Amino acid sequence: MLRLLRIRNFAIIDGLELEFHGGLNVITGETGAGKSIVLEALGLVLGNRAETELIRNGCNEAVVEALFDLAKHPSVTARLEKQGIDLQKNDFELLVKRTIQRNGKNRIYLNDDLITLGQLADLCENLVDLCSQHEHQSLAKPIFQLELLDRYGGLGELRNEVRESYSALRSLESELISLKSKINNNESQKDFIRYQINEIDAVAPVENEDMLLQDEHRRLRNIGTIHEGCRNILDLTRNNQESQNGMGAFDQVGRIRQRLLKLAEQDAGLLELLPLTEQIQEELAQLANAIEAYSERIDGDPERLHLLEDRLTKINQLKRKYGSTISDILETRNRLSEKLEETANIEVLIHEKQAKFDLIRADYIKTASILSKKRQNVARTLKASVTKELTELRMPDTSFEIDFSRVDPESIGSVDGVDRIQFLFSANAGVEPRPLAKVASGGELSRLMLALRRTLGDRGGIGVYVFDEIDAGIGGQTGTLVGRKLKDVASHNQVLCITHLPQVAAFANAHYVVEKTTISAVTMSIVRHLDDKNRVEELARMLGGAQVTAKSRAHAQELIRDSSV
Repeated sequence: MLRLLRIRNFAIIDGLELEFHGGLNVITGETGAGKSIVLEALGLVLGNRAETELIRNGCNEAVVEALFDLAKHPSVTARLEKQGIDLQKNDFELLVKRTIQRNGKNRIYLNDDLITLGQLADLCENLVDLCSQHEHQSLAKPIFQLELLDRYGGLGELRNEVRESYSALRSLESELISLKSKINNNESQKDFIRYQINEIDAVAPVENEDMLLQDEHRRLRNIGTIHEGCRNILDLTRNNQESQNGMGAFDQVGRIRQRLLKLAEQDAGLLELLPLTEQIQEELAQLANAIEAYSERIDGDPERLHLLEDRLTKINQLKRKYGSTISDILETRNRLSEKLEETANIEVLIHEKQAKFDLIRADYIKTASILSKKRQNVARTLKASVTKELTELRMPDTSFEIDFSRVDPESIGSVDGVDRIQFLFSANAGVEPRPLAKVASGGELSRLMLALRRTLGDRGGIGVYVFDEIDAGIGGQTGTLVGRKLKDVASHNQVLCITHLPQVAAFANAHYVVEKTTISAVTMSIVRHLDDKNRVEELARMLGGAQVTAKSRAHAQELIRDSSV
């Protein structure tokens, strides 16, 4: 319920704090006193657009605050908590504050947290239902009409089943789209991936193979140079006329040995070096033999050289495409293979999810079709009940219809099933009913909402109902009936009603009067909560005009007594 509305520097209101009560709250006052300003202020905290013209003359900022107590509205609190608003820590109180500044720096606060206008409109949807000619009424929205129909028919559980199936379908659809996108993107690459893998496998390089091949290729390519070098080494090792003094290294070491022996005659210590000369000669002989044997063993093989060059060319081609080393090439091959396997796994996953999607869709279509049939049966009953209520509200010539349209049952449909409905309305006999938003006036909408609320006997879903122009075009006898019906609705929900009829105001649990006054040459509106005595005076004024008489007071007291019966 709306517990408190605080308004400052708004239109012709200087400062106002209204503390509302449960049940039926009635606001009265003379035409032009400022009753509609209270509704405009309430509309601001519910997400309506703000205009700087609403700021009181001479002020730079207007402020509107509304405090809601949601402790007895679990459906509203549950919806807000789903949107991240923790009400328990604030004892289920919701404070909305809206500031309007002339410089355009407007601010919105929800329990002291700064939020955007869009967030405010979403969070406060269905918190207050404003039924006035100038407000955006939820009753005119097809989605709200569908909710009313389901609530009237007790179809909430079945509707939740449809919503759960729809949610599961949407989730699976999103997954399938994502997976199929991967498949579509990969499908064009799969052949290319297979080609790459086959290209690597056709060469089948082995770790470090390129280094070994390069060594062998270098030897075969330089076989002549190697043979010539070996001969030169042999010449330098063995006796050869081209060697220094015509001696090879072996004979040179022999001469060193002879000189050591001669010097040893002078110094016997040099004899210790003789074994070294013998060792060197032996190793030189071994080296010469090894070089000779190696030279004889190796031979040029043009065919082998060609094969090596071809193999190295293929490996180098792979390096240019798949990595600078054979290790990189093999790693790339493994990665390509994993990608190909992943694609195959995606296809299996798509098949599994598609099967699950088809199963849930079949369940959705079945449940949504059952819900649709029940809705059409409920619609006939609701139409009859609302028509009866409207007749009692002195609207006998009205036509109220519920038009059904149906989406393709084989498609996913919507979160609410396969039905689209529109409340159609005509206030005049012989006039074709049309959608509410296009034909109904504020007063007609208010009475239609009243008829619906009375028919539904609702005990939740909307926190506060606000009725404006509920008495438009009706007389005293009908006013009493409207007041009694408002009282019935207010037994389950808080109701705020602006009225000009004393027959309606008499049913109030709390009565407020809006008055226009002039203070220091400045016009402003004030609102007073009336006690029992002043309430009689206000009803008497409404009955008899500016001159309140004993007769009008007695009539007012009679209305109050009759309203309690």
